[in-house]
Amino acid sequence: MIPTIEFTEAEVESGSLTPEHLQKAITEYKDAGCLLLKNVFKPSYVKTLNDSFIKKYSKYLEDKEHKDALQVGDKRFMVSLKVETPFNNQKIYANPLVMPIIEGLLGENCILNGYGSVVSLPGAKDQNTHYDHPFLFDDDELDPLLPSYAITAIVPLVDITEETGATVMVKKSHRLPSDLKPEHGAEPVYPFTSTGSVILMDFKLRHAGMANRSDKVRPIMYNIYSRPWFRDSSNYEKQPDVEISKKELVKVPDQYKRLFQFAKVT
Repeated sequence: MIPTIEFTEAEVESGSLTPEHLQKAITEYKDAGCLLLKNVFKPSYVKTLNDSFIKKYSKYLEDKEHKDALQVGDKRFMVSLKVETPFNNQKIYANPLVMPIIEGLLGENCILNGYGSVVSLPGAKDQNTHYDHPFLFDDDELDPLLPSYAITAIVPLVDITEETGATVMVKKSHRLPSDLKPEHGAEPVYPFTSTGSVILMDFKLRHAGMANRSDKVRPIMYNIYSRPWFRDSSNYEKQPDVEISKKELVKVPDQYKRLFQFAKVT
């Protein structure tokens, strides 16, 4: 099973996780390369995000080539989100229950390296197992030893079930050679979860989107956090990694503007 932290009602109300939960989250993430965080958002809030996404980005809900969205599998598209209402919200990009974990793993000077969504249309087939980025040094002895340099925070906008399809993650594969073999003992985990959760996944972790066997679109949002020196050289040839207007950037609290230091400002 995927390691899981379920935030208490007191943590949610205070917007502060306990030191014990913080340490457990960091330790279990480092070991597994993935982590499920429950009770981060209210489901009603996620519904407003999903409704807005469906309205604003409806053109990407068609199975055709898009000039500004990357096709990442059968009936599956990676779409950049503009950081604007309702997505310009520190609850999303700097959530008080999530950011201490991210900063504990990447450092307090980490930045946003991606802000977008992946849409799986009804009937989408299983995605091929892959890494989101090539190993930094293309060295199967060195790369598995390195600490995390980028983490994807997945925010499901609908419930993730066997029908809608989870992202299958190969637990502990971030510590193994790129040519995984059965004898390596890496274990696939299926983070089925309801809305309100966040799933953290290391950039070095092998994973794949399951088929969408439902009759509904399955959108997920993602924030990619990274150390400030990292740039994604694989996934943003067709669209910006982080896009925000000058007007929207003004709305970002000063303490979080450093997250957008390398964003495309329009």
